[in-house]
Amino acid sequence: MKKKYLAAKININENIYGDNVTEMIQMIPDAIKAAKHLQVKQWTWSFSDIGEIDDGLLHGKLSKARKEIKETLDLKTKTTQHTVIPNSSESSFFIYDPVNEILIFEETSKLNRETFIEIFQRLVYLGNINIGNIVIKLVPRKDELYSKIKGIEVLTKIEFDLIPLT
Repeated sequence: MKKKYLAAKININENIYGDNVTEMIQMIPDAIKAAKHLQVKQWTWSFSDIGEIDDGLLHGKLSKARKEIKETLDLKTKTTQHTVIPNSSESSFFIYDPVNEILIFEETSKLNRETFIEIFQRLVYLGNINIGNIVIKLVPRKDELYSKIKGIEVLTKIEFDLIPLT
């Protein structure tokens, strides 16, 4: 199965003029680890399976879950039965490099880039409100992306299909 990954730059937005921006950038991994659940309509969003690779790279999943009710028709009694499925969920894998402030994440049919970015930003804020709002901007050009990734020495091979933004 072919997966689609996007690269983005994370920027401290709200406190950009403060004298401790570097400190705040270093707080983002801990904010990801400490983030609470976020309820948006029927979905509960959270970071899951958070782990660290050597050199401080953080990996995990942005996950959404909800209770789902399935209706089935009982042909004998001609009645509808309701079955609750406790946790219907979807997730998207990500890697965050705090040194270069690069986020690489998976875009899926159930979790598009706009939703991923919006929810990721909100969860980081919930993890540590002292950071303030962050802004995540997609890296649009191939040469810029490769130059950003060169700083990540852990990766041995990476392939992308780049789709220009319209």
